[in-house]
Amino acid sequence: MGLGPKNSQKDDFLCVLDGGQVPFLLRAVEEDTFRLVGECYVYGIMNGEVGRASKEDDLKTFHIE
Repeated sequence: MGLGPKNSQKDDFLCVLDGGQVPFLLRAVEEDTFRLVGECYVYGIMNGEVGRASKEDDLKTFHIE
């Protein structure tokens, strides 16, 4: 359960950025390039409650416009 920006769309990505305290909604613009849609509230993953990826394979590097 959570809340997101009014302009969110079906294929947007929920993302917890490394070191971030809140999840963000991102929208794909090109391959590996995303536009920041806004902050989200998602019960259970706020205030850094999501741990860092356990394996390097779980990490993804991408560009935000």
